[in-house]
Amino acid sequence: MAEGMSRTALNREVAIAYLTGDNLDIPGCDFGDTEAQCAPTAYALALLYADAAGELTYETLDSAMGAVVGDQPGILDALRDGAHAFDEETAKHVRGLLKRST
Repeated sequence: MAEGMSRTALNREVAIAYLTGDNLDIPGCDFGDTEAQCAPTAYALALLYADAAGELTYETLDSAMGAVVGDQPGILDALRDGAHAFDEETAKHVRGLLKRST
């Protein structure tokens, strides 16, 4: 896959398609039971990684998906604190996650 694509070149639609390519089952994950269910959360987390690094890459998406499916601690806190980095659709998803977690 391409590396070093700018955040604007790797948009939400492309990123979600990449993250759901295999649509594997992820039993026991806090964020969903399949890649398709976890992908929006991984995309949001990847945006935060990209905000810090300056670009969104496939490597960033892979890292974020690994954190999500591995239920790494602090994901919800990071998403709450990083709301400035989200487009409207992603912000809506994050608000739903945060609402369910309280």
